[in-house]
Amino acid sequence: LEPLRRAIALRPSYARTWSNLGLALRKLGNLSEALEAFETGLALEPLKNIEVNLACTELMLGRFDSGW
Repeated sequence: LEPLRRAIALRPSYARTWSNLGLALRKLGNLSEALEAFETGLALEPLKNIEVNLACTELMLGRFDSGW
């Protein structure tokens, strides 16, 4: 996670790095933190893959209304 956090510190406006951080956090089971990372990335750039990852994470958290 540290390399991704350093990359974000260097370029916080790059949505894809936020998405990658979200994927890593989700894989580690940190779903709430992953959700925040995806939300940040999506706010920076409305990329479809970030939107899908955000929705999948919401479903994993049991947020069925927002995940669909």
